[in-house]
Amino acid sequence: MPPDQPPTHPPCGPVSGLARFVAAHEGSLLRHAAAIVGSASAAQDVVQETFLRLLANDQPIDNFSAWLHRVTHNLALDHLRKEARLRKLHLAASPPTEPIAPSPAEELDRRESQALMLAEIEQLSPNERAVLMLKIKEGRSYQEISERTGLSTSNVGYLIHQGLKKLSARLRAASRKEVAS
Repeated sequence: MPPDQPPTHPPCGPVSGLARFVAAHEGSLLRHAAAIVGSASAAQDVVQETFLRLLANDQPIDNFSAWLHRVTHNLALDHLRKEARLRKLHLAASPPTEPIAPSPAEELDRRESQALMLAEIEQLSPNERAVLMLKIKEGRSYQEISERTGLSTSNVGYLIHQGLKKLSARLRAASRKEVAS
């Protein structure tokens, strides 16, 4: 190129300046967006839209970094709202699932298992039986069981452990007998 002609693409022209600007801010914007939307691909979409809005902006901007982060933040929140609306629409549009009733054989098995379990619980000592029922049936804490029974919390824990151990052994033995017959 002759020295008296200006270059057609200056090294610091608008395209390379924009590329440097994007490169300088893109990483932090992607991290900001990803922290909100939880997805790298959605974060890329958000940041791309942020830069498009910057290019379309005709208002003066005092602090580009703050403006970019604010727009990225708002667009990421908009993305989450849109996703939530879409999930609601998909759920509303999907056919309702009806609970599948157990077959008569499954119901019979469940009742037999429950009867066996209750029979084996009856074989435990009164204290083991009491603490197990309060823990399993009522979902009570060791402290609540202690207050109701007058036993110490460590004794409650011991009785529950021993009761479950005995119950497990008895149920395994009953299961083996059932399989053998």
